[in-house]
Amino acid sequence: MKIELIPVLDICYTYQDVTWPAGGDAADKDAYQAACLRRAGFTDLMEPYLSGTTFYQLVNISDANLTRWLLDYTRAYREGEYERDNVSPFFGGYVLKVDAEDKYFPQCCSNLADIRFWNGLADLKILPAEGHPSPAIHIQDDNIVFEFKDENEPFYPLPPDIILTVSRNELEVALANLQETLLVFQERIERINVVENLQLEKIDELLIWGNKVHADK
Repeated sequence: MKIELIPVLDICYTYQDVTWPAGGDAADKDAYQAACLRRAGFTDLMEPYLSGTTFYQLVNISDANLTRWLLDYTRAYREGEYERDNVSPFFGGYVLKVDAEDKYFPQCCSNLADIRFWNGLADLKILPAEGHPSPAIHIQDDNIVFEFKDENEPFYPLPPDIILTVSRNELEVALANLQETLLVFQERIERINVVENLQLEKIDELLIWGNKVHADK
């Protein structure tokens, strides 16, 4: 079993002067979102991680587009509309991929600080995650069992399996690789912070790790 955790950002814009497609299938949604991104000032074409969603893989977001998103995402905070404690880390999170198949996507309100949730699972601890709905989770020996069933709210995108068992050891490998990716991403947003003279203190905690900085496992 090979496990990967793919970091993605949920980047979504809507504009009244951009017409929602009549068809509404995945390709139509992609075209609509691409038009909205252009309207928002994104200069480089971005392909969603999964067609029909607004998830974009971190490593595929250009510096120009990341700068545009960071500026927009933090504008209200920088202009004093709300306090730092009300700023969520970048929305998005981590796609759980098992043997090259996407098994579980970030849900509504998930963000990059959910790495604490995944680190907890690697320690066989079940910590709360930001997104909803969330799976029921059980620990069985050195395995983590996910049950993707919620009577009140459907998962989206829909997981292909209701029950999924992953190996703790393989999850630890995935987390080590993810940590490297996030540290590179941290360097990128720190550089933008300097270049754009945003003066955002501890921008890595603000937009990636949350209030409690990651701890090396």
